[in-house]
Amino acid sequence: MSDEKPEEKKPAAPRRKPKTLPQALPTDAATMAPLHKRQKFVAQQVNRWDIQLATYNPRGMNASNKAALQDEIRKGLVSAPTWNQRTKNLVGGHQRIAALDAEAGPHEACRGKGCPTCHGLGVNPYSLTVDMIDVDDAEEKRTNIALNNPKLQGYYDIDTLQPLLLDLRESNVSLEDMGFEVADLANMGMADPILLEMAPETPAALKAMDAAEEAAQIAKMKQKKKEQRTSDRATENQEINGQVIIVCRTGEAFTRIMKFLGRSPDDDPFIPDVVLRRLLVPRIVLDGESEE
Repeated sequence: MSDEKPEEKKPAAPRRKPKTLPQALPTDAATMAPLHKRQKFVAQQVNRWDIQLATYNPRGMNASNKAALQDEIRKGLVSAPTWNQRTKNLVGGHQRIAALDAEAGPHEACRGKGCPTCHGLGVNPYSLTVDMIDVDDAEEKRTNIALNNPKLQGYYDIDTLQPLLLDLRESNVSLEDMGFEVADLANMGMADPILLEMAPETPAALKAMDAAEEAAQIAKMKQKKKEQRTSDRATENQEINGQVIIVCRTGEAFTRIMKFLGRSPDDDPFIPDVVLRRLLVPRIVLDGESEE
């Protein structure tokens, strides 16, 4: 009889509790308005292994942006990827799917190598709700490009964004929680000291803070120069308004005018008003002056 003790079985890992999803709102067909004629998707729950990544997808993302997206995914996926039922291709949301795959983790049975259970994906099986469309290959590719086109995604209104960020600060929401870095604020022209305090004190953040403050100082200097140029132009215009310019159509006419004024054509063409007074009075009486 062997003295070896039977191998103790490890306790099974506790199953993850699914996150509570919002309850779908009840709909009454009798009171619901017609669906907009431009909507061509439906919400559909599909298995991850039924979603193929489009090999032609032109959209990329650098490492720091991927890390920021991964952090956002951990807070919860709040917008659905777009999936084409006809081709099984993912049309929009490749980076979100990659982040979800990383969050799901390597498939435990095959250690991420791919097996029939995970359908060769190498990640723990999961499903998700997608915006499902049904289009041909050409329309699918056109939609992919349109979804990734920055020109169709708008821009931040700085005058609205800055007070919004300050408001969120009161709720202890950091820049990182929203996917921002100090450099992003600097690039958008925001160098509010309170906003900069919301960033973590990493060497990169501190460097970006210095850059933002320097950019703010440069912006102030540029504004002062602009105001000075405007002031100089106003002064110059005032000086020009005190001049009368005589345009001679020919060189001969110019010579006659200069001779009439008692000057040579080579003399300075700028003539003080006192010289004109002596020549033109009493033929012209200047405003506010009596004839001599």
